[in-house]
Amino acid sequence: MDNDIPFALSSTASAKQYSRRKLLQKTCQLGLLGSTSMTAAPAVVLAKAKRLEKRVNIYIPKTGEQVNEILWTPADGYNPNALHDISFALRDHNTNQYKLMHIKTLEFLAKLQSLLSNKQPTEVLNGFSSPQKSNQIFTDQQNNNDELHNKAMALDIKMIDIPLQTLAQTAIKLRLGGVGLYNEEQSIHIDSGPIRTWS
Repeated sequence: MDNDIPFALSSTASAKQYSRRKLLQKTCQLGLLGSTSMTAAPAVVLAKAKRLEKRVNIYIPKTGEQVNEILWTPADGYNPNALHDISFALRDHNTNQYKLMHIKTLEFLAKLQSLLSNKQPTEVLNGFSSPQKSNQIFTDQQNNNDELHNKAMALDIKMIDIPLQTLAQTAIKLRLGGVGLYNEEQSIHIDSGPIRTWS
């Protein structure tokens, strides 16, 4: 297991291999669940907590699936059920294999959605890709991007009503990882790898 990747599985999983109970047990073992609650919190504290929460709202054009989940809250930390649902939606749709997405990649997406105040779900054109699917490599950059998709650390996205250049520049300014601009597809690549940009 790569200790730098929270929630990462040591091997690719299929939809039948991991139940939510097993996922919850695994997450608890990693100590990533919070134990505090917000009982009897004043309204102002609740409002602030809501602003701090990390939500991921995605739409998968290939399958028509939509997932809108709160990934993290100040009170409870990371939500393992949300992580499972998001990761499964971002599976390799050719092989039906999935891997738990890298937390920092999903946080990158959540931050983008929050900053741009985008109420529409983000379209994800490519999430996790199983290694056996990606065997044609043309450039070093494509090789690196392909590897990050294999590690569930990258997403190719577009946002309805958000101009492509605005989306790309906002992602670059965050400095949370790699950002690539795909003009032909009218989408961008984001990942939680080294900070870099390309087009």
